[in-house]
Amino acid sequence: MGTARSPLPIPPPGSRTPRPAGARLARLGLIAWAALAGACGDLWGERADAWDEPAQFPMTSIGLSGAVAVLDPSLDRLMMLRAAAPGSLASSFLPLGENPVTTVASADASTLFVLSRGVVPQRDANDQPPRLTVYDGGAAPGVRHLFPLSDALQGLAIDPAGRWAVVYDAGGILVNPNELIFVDLENPDQGAVPRTIRSHGSAPERLTFTDPLLVPGRGVTRFLVVETTNEVTLIDLGRVGAASADLGEVTIQLPQATNGSAGRPAQVVFHGGGTPDDEASANDARLAVRLASDSNVMLVELTEAPAGSGRDFSVTINVADVGAFPSSIEFVSTDGAAADGGVRLAALVPGRSEAVLVDPATTLTQTVRLPRGFTHMTRVTRDLGGGRETALLYSPSVTGVAFWSIDNAGSSFFSVDDRELGIRVREVREVPGRALRILEGEAADEFYVLDLETRESFPILTELGTFQLQVAPDGGRVWALSVGTGYLGSLDLTDLHPYPLLLERPVAAIHEIRRADGGYAAVALHASLSGSGGASLAATVLDASAPSTRVTSYHGGLLLGGLQ
Repeated sequence: MGTARSPLPIPPPGSRTPRPAGARLARLGLIAWAALAGACGDLWGERADAWDEPAQFPMTSIGLSGAVAVLDPSLDRLMMLRAAAPGSLASSFLPLGENPVTTVASADASTLFVLSRGVVPQRDANDQPPRLTVYDGGAAPGVRHLFPLSDALQGLAIDPAGRWAVVYDAGGILVNPNELIFVDLENPDQGAVPRTIRSHGSAPERLTFTDPLLVPGRGVTRFLVVETTNEVTLIDLGRVGAASADLGEVTIQLPQATNGSAGRPAQVVFHGGGTPDDEASANDARLAVRLASDSNVMLVELTEAPAGSGRDFSVTINVADVGAFPSSIEFVSTDGAAADGGVRLAALVPGRSEAVLVDPATTLTQTVRLPRGFTHMTRVTRDLGGGRETALLYSPSVTGVAFWSIDNAGSSFFSVDDRELGIRVREVREVPGRALRILEGEAADEFYVLDLETRESFPILTELGTFQLQVAPDGGRVWALSVGTGYLGSLDLTDLHPYPLLLERPVAAIHEIRRADGGYAAVALHASLSGSGGASLAATVLDASAPSTRVTSYHGGLLLGGLQ
């Protein structure tokens, strides 16, 4: 662990900007303001009714790849802020469905999905129905697709690969809780396709999209894994667009927990099963289910369906006991050159300060002692050049992290490289394009930059009190913001040089977006209230690559734009 401390010196709060005392706000940045009423009159005639519409509390801002999106449900509009050149900021307004309930950005932040309930109940032919609106979040934002829905649902799952959106979680007088509405984003003309999964009295609670899996007799396909109250359903996504309403799904009822209660899914992971040319792994497409409050883990092998069954695939189920309640599971690869090497299911058992490796074919287990009771793990093999299988272990309950070299699991404790830190790690953030991780502590005034290749960690100090972190989309910086004050800072991840900043106005959220000229702009949003209850939204724009309060541009009255 590195000993050099790279401070992020934020000046002590002055009289104009007090130190914050509130709790951390959500990462998307909730911008609070009161009702927008009577802000100004129309100097040339009678003002539009829109000026009297009260702004809803709170409002949400989302940083996308080329724009900052701000929801304004009171006027059924979405404001997009974008930058063409250093210091510039332009706004445009797009239609927003009435009564938005769920907002999700795509994994690459290029697309924004907004699910709205429409007018409920509908009494007039002009009442807007429920819909899913897909927005382009690039340098030229706009409405990409609009999918009308027949039901007012509130759950939305977005495929990380960008192919599917699935709407679920209905509510109303007459409800089919097991209906899923599939939207093929690559074939939008097909519209929204409703499908109902088989169930034994439970309803979908969590949805997971798998990578392409090689299934014997089926070929390469992807699955949607639906976790319900006490079941797991596998849906072949290759069947969704078929004319038949049969999804070809397989529903797996979970075994009873060891305490006698009904089994509940807590986590689902999957293993890809190789490629069609990889005969050694062609029969190794698997899933695993961690059960809530249970020492058992369920291993699901995807196999060829029996002849005449009418199914595209079948499943073989095994159960393995890891000795105590596991907190996290993941498929890993041990040393393939060893006779006993291959794919294993790794399970962390914090109550025993252990990790357990389960052979999915035989359910035989191997125990690895850990220095502390770690609860979370994340694979970092790809960031290390695809070499030795390595997982990063951490927990908000214990200080420090550990590197687990899983392909050397046979050496037991010595395969774990323990690194003591001064914080209990609550969250590990990836840095795009770099073998780095940002370690965010639990109630700490610092965070750490962890170099995965050298395994050195560098503490970064703040005087921000409660702060919010955000990693730049190009992986070049990390931002620290004290929400509700003017204090923020940027840390260059190339040389760990800090840029402490103090803006003249309190900052509600900061988002970094790509400018039209190829550079990056940091957009700091300001929300202010007047004594009469009016509200306004403004922004300060900085050059993200070299932020300085000497070179900024201020843009006010953003909420007033677009009203005629």
